[in-house]
Amino acid sequence: MTGRRHRRLQELQLPLHVLVYDSLSGAVVRYEKRFYWPAADLVPDQGIYPEGTALPFARLLASHGVELPFTTFDQARYERVAELAFHGALYDAATQGLTYAEEVSS
Repeated sequence: MTGRRHRRLQELQLPLHVLVYDSLSGAVVRYEKRFYWPAADLVPDQGIYPEGTALPFARLLASHGVELPFTTFDQARYERVAELAFHGALYDAATQGLTYAEEVSS
C-alpha cells in the first residue's frame, strides 16, 4: 500500500467508544474512546447477549482469536431490539452519566 493511500485510510478511521456501566444502578464504571484497541479488551467480563450483538463486529473479534462468551438467545429481548438502530446506554460527556438510546429522539 502506498504511503498516500495509507494516510487516506487512517483519516477515515473513527474512534471506538467503550462504555462499561452497572445496569442496576446506572453508574458508569469505565468510559474510554480510542482509535486502537487490543481485540480482547472489547469483550465484556460477563456474557454477551447474542440478539444485541452486531454480527460483523462479532466476526471481526473472532477473526482475531477472541472467544465471545454468548449467553442463551432470548426471543423476547430480540423482539424489543430488532428494529432499533442502536439500543442500550450512551455516555453523556457533559453529565458523565448515561442516556438510554430508547429515550433519545431521532
